[in-house]
Formats: sequence, structure tokens, C-alpha cells
Amino acid sequence: MKAIKYLTMAVAALMMAACSNDELESAASKSGGRRALEIVPIVQGQTRAAQLTTSTLTSFMVSVTGKFCEDDGTEITNPVLTLTKNGSNWGYTYLSGSAVHNGPLYWPDENTTATFSAYTHVAGAVDESTDQTDIIGGWATKDFDGSADPGEVGIALQHAVAKMEFKALVQGETTDARKVKIDIKQVAVRNIGYAGTYAIPTSATDNKGELTLSTTANPATTDIVSESASKGTFIEVGATATDLVSFFMVPQDITAQDMSADSWNDSYISILAQVRIIQGEAETRLFPAGTNATDASYAWIALPMPAAFTAMEAHKKYIFTLNFGTSGIGKVDRDQQPDDTDTDPATDPEDNIDPDDEGKNIVLPGSSGSRVVVTVTEVNDFDEVNTEINTPTIPGLLKGHFSVSATKKVSFSQGNLQATYNGSSWSWAFAANQWDYIGNGGYGTDSGQVGNEKLTNVSPWINGPGTVDLFGWVGASSTWTGAAQYGITSSYSEALGQTDGYGNNATESLKSDWGTTMGNGWRTLTADEFKYIFGVNTGDKRTGSTVGITDNVYFTLAAINTDGTSVKGMILFPDDGTIGADGATWGTFNNYSAWTTQCTSAQWTALAAKGCVFLPAAGYRNNNWAYEIEAGEYWSSSSHSSGSTYATMAFFSYGNFEVDSSPRVYGYSVRLVRDVE
Repeated sequence: MKAIKYLTMAVAALMMAACSNDELESAASKSGGRRALEIVPIVQGQTRAAQLTTSTLTSFMVSVTGKFCEDDGTEITNPVLTLTKNGSNWGYTYLSGSAVHNGPLYWPDENTTATFSAYTHVAGAVDESTDQTDIIGGWATKDFDGSADPGEVGIALQHAVAKMEFKALVQGETTDARKVKIDIKQVAVRNIGYAGTYAIPTSATDNKGELTLSTTANPATTDIVSESASKGTFIEVGATATDLVSFFMVPQDITAQDMSADSWNDSYISILAQVRIIQGEAETRLFPAGTNATDASYAWIALPMPAAFTAMEAHKKYIFTLNFGTSGIGKVDRDQQPDDTDTDPATDPEDNIDPDDEGKNIVLPGSSGSRVVVTVTEVNDFDEVNTEINTPTIPGLLKGHFSVSATKKVSFSQGNLQATYNGSSWSWAFAANQWDYIGNGGYGTDSGQVGNEKLTNVSPWINGPGTVDLFGWVGASSTWTGAAQYGITSSYSEALGQTDGYGNNATESLKSDWGTTMGNGWRTLTADEFKYIFGVNTGDKRTGSTVGITDNVYFTLAAINTDGTSVKGMILFPDDGTIGADGATWGTFNNYSAWTTQCTSAQWTALAAKGCVFLPAAGYRNNNWAYEIEAGEYWSSSSHSSGSTYATMAFFSYGNFEVDSSPRVYGYSVRLVRDVE
């Protein structure tokens, strides 16, 4: 024993070259002496669902490549740490020899680079069939020069799994006030792979880890089933989707089942449910209607997997909205017994179904078809959502996603861009509300200009502070600097045809995109992107929202009545949204025939929560006069071939919409966007 002891001491002495500091300090100390190793996890992607987040994570492991020192100077190479949360602090233990040691470890007093691979599950097989598990991992590197405080090692942990979240609503009502009520006890995803292999991330390009499907998992015979959050609660007619369940899934390719086929071996959605019809005072159960069915009976209803949904990716959430209509509910599932966990205590689903009915439509009396619309919305990094859209973490960014091409989507800013002059400098901000514009809160009027408003209180057209939100378009060839390069200068119609500060090249780009005023990532839409959003392209168009039973709704001219004031403008509907027939007093969609859509303040709040965007009709500026206050005129970032004095803008008003040329000297509204990552 003595020989071993002396040998250990000798080895420790040899290691002291990198661990020679005699003043060892605790993990809480960061001034002078030894620098303690501290690790802090940051989980990317927050949500209200039961999953790992920065606040709910309580333990994880970190494999470290590098050398560190213990209190007694012993050098520890490539430790594997187990981190545990204690209150708001993280402590760690590690295995050295056969014993478990408590931290802290210390950085050596020499130059070193350490890498950190973090994970919540040991690499190996992961079985998701019975317990959907959130799996996260991440990777970080830290350089230390032997003297300066290296600070905490922050490891961004991302989800290695995908997530499928299910919501449901019933929309529509017949003229005789017939309503559909659905009680959903369980949700299943049929014929889907669940087993995979998790690989610990080892580099910056692999910071999410990997999950690959096992070759032994047979998707054609596999189901994922979970109790529904709405168990015992009927979903009634309404515009608000009810949360059902969420699954953590091994990322994989999906083949949607052809529901008209004789056999079902590909993926589809199924719900264990009971359907009832209310008509007047009478309430009748429609499904299940088998000979052995009782009032407590439930059976499985098959719903289509959206055909466009073909693949799941790691750290993304896919929100499936099951939108049932009053013409039909779905099909009788051919598989009434997916596993042993789906049986309702009151009865066996298999006993409630006539085998001859399997695969047939479930339709309401007087209807001939089955109409259930299932949409899926993709959300990056498990961001929190409200119905079909994400709640972003970037200040000023709205929730809805809007396709601007076949491959790109954007989200809008919370309001039109504004610039404020305090007498010596300019500052930039978004309008506080989507309907706000300067002409709605202080422009003076002049009786000599009927329908127009004189800008009597805004700088720089008068000598003093003020706020502007109607900007001129300035080309790259302009020599203007400062605020003028964003079009904040007097503009005169007499300047048309002249070569001046607005640029002198018909094909030039913006001198400085207005988006740069609000930081990296913000930008102005191009002319082609405006056309795509409004669905006026002659080729491909985006998928619009569903309002009631009307699909592909892109926009409606509307008036929002807030604070006793009616503000006219245009409501843009997000991609694949389910808006609800009772969201407002609806007028016409996808045309410009009238301002017939009306929203109360409460109705607009509900629409905004579903990702809708409102563009106020703020008119345009020429010099210090505002014109056409009931028209919306928004600059794009595109020049125009008409000539050096023109650029391209989007225009809408009662009876007209166009994306076309306009003089650069005119001041138009600017609404910024960010690309959806």
C-alpha cells in the first residue's frame, strides 16, 4: 500500500507543471488565482408542453476533451461530468479512478482549448414506442490563455427528436343550427417508426446529435398512442383549436396513406372518439353506431395525414390541426385495436364497429361526403405556438408565417417603421400597434385640401422634433448620408425627371435597406415577394388560410374598430392558418370590391393571435402633405425599369391592387419582415 501511495504522489508531482498555482479558488471566485470550470446549459426551443427546457432541465452529462486540475493539483484529462441543478446553480461530479469526485475542476495555468459534448441520454438505442422521451444534446468549445478569466462555458442544447403536436376544432354550422360535438380520448399515429440510435454530438456541425431509425423497427406495424388532454371534454363549434396530445418522434420520412385504398399500411392519424349531433333540444350519438354500442362507447376514427407532410427533422415541431366540418368527420378506422392501451374502461372499441363499416366515411345525416381538413405547420426549435403559428422570441416579430416564394417564408414586424427626431439625432422603432400610423394621430388638416392631411407637426419639414413613417425610396447611386439615405427628406413632385439624391440608375438597389435600422435580420420585401404573398402571381402561389370552409384566403380589405376609431387597411392571412368563420364580420376575400370586413378590438386581438397581419391604409406623402389616407402604399426593395426616378411599391385601396412603379420622391409606408429560419 505504501508503494502505491508514493507512486501516486510522484505522478501527481509530474502533473503539477500545468496545475502549479498554489492559490486554489472556489467555483464562486473569479479574481486572481485558479479559474474554476463552470458550465451552464441553454436549451434551445421553449414551449409550454412537457419537454426539457432551460428551466425544467435538472441533470445532463458532458464529455470534455481537455485537461483540468483538482484542488490538490492532480491533472484530470478528458473528464466525463454529470451536472445536477441545485436551485439556480449547476454543480458537477466526475469519475476519477474508481471514485466519484465532486467539483470544481480548475483550468490549467497554460494555454488550452477544451471541447464539451453535452447530452441527456447515453448513446445507444432509443425506444419511443411507449414513452415519448425528449432527447437533447449540444457542443461547445472554449479557449483559455492561462490568465484571463474564461468565464462560463455555455452549451446550447438542441432537441435531437422531432415533435408532433395535435390540436382539434369543429367549424361550421348548418342553417338548422345542427352542431357537432366530438369527445376525443386518445390520439394515435399509425404505421410510423419509433426506434432509433442516438449519437452524442462531437462537433459544431453536429450540435443537435443524431437519431437514426433502427432497421428492426417496422413502421407498417407500429403505432404511437397517447391519452388526449381533452379526454372527457367535448369539442364544440368554434374557432379556437383545443390541445390534444404531443409526441416526441424519431426524425423520419413519412408516406401518407391513401385513405381510399383497400389496405392501410402507410401513415395516418387516428382518434379514439365519440361523435354526437345536437339539433335543437335533441342530442344523438352518430359514432360509434354498432349494434353493441352504448352511450359510453368510443371507437377509432381515421384521419388523413397531410399529403405535403413527407419528413420530420430534428428539433422541429409539427402542429397538426384537425378541422372537422359539419359535412363529415372522417373514416371508420380499419384497425380498431392498435395495442392494449387504447381500450376505454366502458367498452372495447372493436365491439362497437360493424366490420363492414371499416374504411367508410362517417357523415352527418343529409350529407354525402366526409370533409375533415388536416393541416400541418412547421415550427423551428420547438418554439411556443398559438394554434398554428409560432410565438417568436425576437422583439417586435409577429407570429404568422407567410410564403414569399416556393422556398422561403417570412414573419412581419409588429407595426410600420417609424423614425423619430429629437432635435439632434434620429431613432427608429416599430409602431406600437399594427393599425398605427402617424396620420391617425396628429396630422393637421387643411380645408383647402379635401381628403388630404397636412403634416404640420413632423420633422424635418418644420423646425423641431417629431416622428415620420412615410419614407422616400433612395437608390444606391445617391450621395445622401444619414437620415436622408432612408428617404427622410422633403420630396417634391417637381423633382420627377431630374437626377438628384434619389439615385440615377433605373436598375439599382436600395442605398440602404430600411431593415438595417432595426438590426440584423430585418429587411424589406421585394416586388416579387409582395406579389407572391398576395397570390397575384401567374405561376406558383402560396397556400393561404382557411376561413370557415373557404380555403386559400390571402387577404381581405378591412376596418378595425379600436378605441372608438375605425382604421382601414388590409388583413393578410398566414400560410395554412385555420382562422374560424366567426373571427369577424367577413366581407370579400382575395379581391378589392369593398371595405366590408369589420373587426372589433377583441376580434382583431383573436385574429392577431392566429398570425394575421394588418397593413394600415396610411396614404402617401409628397413634401409635407399626406394624400389618399384610405389607401395603403408600401415600398418594396425593388427598383423599376420605368426609369431612374421610379421604384416599385405595393398599392391597395377600394377597387384596386397593384405592384408597380411609383416616383421615388413620394413617401410611402415601410413594413419590415424577417426570414423564417
